[in-house]
Amino acid sequence: MIFCAPFFHFREFASKELCTKLDSPYFGWSESKRDKFLLDLAELAGEESIPIGGNYAPQVGEKQSPEERWEKSLIKLFEDLNHVLSVIWPNYMGKILFVFDKGGSREKVMAIHKIHGEFSAKDGRYGGLTFEDDKDPMHLPLQAADLCSYVERQFVEKLQEKDGALVPPDTRMLDMLILRNRHEKLRKLSTTQWKLFVETIRHHRKGQLAE
Repeated sequence: MIFCAPFFHFREFASKELCTKLDSPYFGWSESKRDKFLLDLAELAGEESIPIGGNYAPQVGEKQSPEERWEKSLIKLFEDLNHVLSVIWPNYMGKILFVFDKGGSREKVMAIHKIHGEFSAKDGRYGGLTFEDDKDPMHLPLQAADLCSYVERQFVEKLQEKDGALVPPDTRMLDMLILRNRHEKLRKLSTTQWKLFVETIRHHRKGQLAE
């Protein structure tokens, strides 16, 4: 199936109102086409990426400014990266380049520089920091990051609904594809095994949707 979508931003993709506009990349798409497009992107992103979580939810009654919440979210982001480096990439000794989407406020950009500087001072693997346009073909992985962020946010919202209790949610195929490399058993599957696994569950899911 050919999609001819020039870019992917989940905000535009998820908004039914925006999708009804003629200039939307997803104008006139059927639900089955939208579904296949999203899963294809998730499968592609999940083959290489290891999603990093940076969610922060204040405690009930805790008063914080938007700037404070943003800064604490960034701290969670870098703390989770430390965890990934310890558990999944323990032998990695190269430099990590941090690429953020440009367009944020001055305050948000300054907070990114601050937190990045604090963590890079403690770990030599933390490399440079840059801000780029996610519509530039050179920086398309930022669009994959947008999809990963959406999945992570949904997970945290489910936790908030359960008052922080980690209740096993209904496993979605989208989550499985995106989070593949954070799960040891899925990460260790060979390319052939993984392709067969994905093909099998996509076929099963298609049948469920048809029902």
